[in-house]
Amino acid sequence: MARFIIIGGGLAGLLTARRLHDLGHEVLVVERLERPGGVWILNAAELVNKYASDVNITYGVTAVEARERCVFTDRGRFCGDYVIDASGFREATAFELGIWGDRPAGVYTLWTVMRMLELGMLPGRRVLIYGCNNWASGLANWLASRGVEVRVVGPEHWCSERDRVVRVRGRFRVEQVLLEREGWVRYDTLVIAVPRPYKWFETEFVVGNAALPIDDVDVLKVAVDSFVESLFAERRFRVLGGEVFPRETSGLVVVKVEAPGLVSCGKSRIQATSRYVVLKIGGDCNIEYVRSY
Repeated sequence: MARFIIIGGGLAGLLTARRLHDLGHEVLVVERLERPGGVWILNAAELVNKYASDVNITYGVTAVEARERCVFTDRGRFCGDYVIDASGFREATAFELGIWGDRPAGVYTLWTVMRMLELGMLPGRRVLIYGCNNWASGLANWLASRGVEVRVVGPEHWCSERDRVVRVRGRFRVEQVLLEREGWVRYDTLVIAVPRPYKWFETEFVVGNAALPIDDVDVLKVAVDSFVESLFAERRFRVLGGEVFPRETSGLVVVKVEAPGLVSCGKSRIQATSRYVVLKIGGDCNIEYVRSY
């Protein structure tokens, strides 16, 4: 039996903790918020509560460093045999997304607006969310339930409303947003909801949105199960290229694709008809992806 310290109590951290606990290991999750779930409370709150109920979680703990099998926090040091980073994604910046113009108040990240709503505050009255994923949809529902006029757009193939934000205008507060197809539209708030994986800590093991943002609960379960099984496998295969998790696997990997197309890795191949595909890997290989159009 081993002792695991997991940084982050989002759904990936909770699923990983539950899986390891069921295998007989000792697990501690350290979470900086006062609740579990991270952004998943926007679209999977019931599952968060389900998986958090049997997991050992210490709340209100902010991890600042991970080294030598220990996590150093504002409340002391937590050590084990393994440390797993499940700290989640970061949002893309306006610069990365090619959004230019003024820099007025009223431009927020998805995470910031979620926390504002939890604290009883509204970001604005006419809100544009830029980024197509289940968290953005969940945030839109939260805002709409509070009387906010809200719209979700994004440039990806999988977006129900495809458009690209290219410019922001406003002297003090956001006044208008320029959409590539539609032109200038009046909004008082722009929410950037484009996730980027980010390894916050120098740990050997990374799981969940810190490794690859996955907004589909069923796909996340497959990815986490494969990650945990691979931890103890005698032989693991290395997967290179593409947006993939886990990178080292004893069996399955989840591949994220931009649009329909053919995805292959070695002898494994599958036609992608949704944002994620699951491949069975039988050896070291490189991801190859050919769009259908």
